[in-house]
Amino acid sequence: VLVILDDPMGGNFYGGQIAAPVAGAIFAQVFRYLHIEPSSDPFVEMDEKRAQKEEQAPPKKKPRLPSVVPSGKVVMPDLEGLTIREAAEKLAEIGVTLEAEGSGRASYQSAPAYSVIDPGETVTVVFSP
Repeated sequence: VLVILDDPMGGNFYGGQIAAPVAGAIFAQVFRYLHIEPSSDPFVEMDEKRAQKEEQAPPKKKPRLPSVVPSGKVVMPDLEGLTIREAAEKLAEIGVTLEAEGSGRASYQSAPAYSVIDPGETVTVVFSP
């Protein structure tokens, strides 16, 4: 099903906010017409396997904050898991420019978390679903 809403009124929207409910209503009617009953969650096994892998994985080593920050420098924050807006706000607070790639949540940043950088630098952050 392809749902296209050309220029929805009221501001900036994402597909999940506007088009997804329309597609859901269409599928509900189609499934009802075809007598297809709701099934259990098909992702339960996948979620269980992911949780099991996370339990078995060794804990991630967290980088430490530098004990001394040279004058005129700033400490790069850890942006992992932040949205583009959240990352941009954090970087703006320290005078660093964001170059965003992708969409979703931050999964990689070109300047490592807690490293010492110059204000005014541009940091590339990759966002993924």
